Amino acid sequence: MAPQSYRLVMRTGPNPGKSFPLTKDELSIGRDISNDIVINDAEVSRHHARLLRKGDIFVLRDLDSTNGTWLHERQVDEVILQDGDALRLGNAQIVYKSGFSSEALTIADEHLVKMAARRPVVIALPHSGNWDAAGTFNPGTHTVTLIGTGARTVTSGGQEPSSA
Repeated sequence: MAPQSYRLVMRTGPNPGKSFPLTKDELSIGRDISNDIVINDAEVSRHHARLLRKGDIFVLRDLDSTNGTWLHERQVDEVILQDGDALRLGNAQIVYKSGFSSEALTIADEHLVKMAARRPVVIALPHSGNWDAAGTFNPGTHTVTLIGTGARTVTSGGQEPSSA
């Protein structure tokens, strides 16, 4: 089996699609050219974050940056990264990838989301008003089926599907 490859892939920002292999045990991230990973964005601090490798685990640590480090819309000071984690530093969205093949290191294209063969994703919603429910989201049809109080099926745009 090939050794596992770790990398960050910039989804949006100054270099969309750029891949940063994580080959060192400690990497610095920031706007300054002295960093291992340079993000040329005015919203990124000169020395924004540090990435530490501990065995097969990478820990991202914010270095008291001005605009913070964000993981899935939540500001973090330190976090253990998991495959597919979407990070935001300034205006750059970066995805952490770990995988054994080049296919596992890519970001899914938009057309993959539309594939009918994708399995539904099970979701659970906290009690809120009439919605005390669990359900599924089907990426192929862009519908959400909720089961529970006020159960119904809606499209990803929030509309009930037509019965035509």
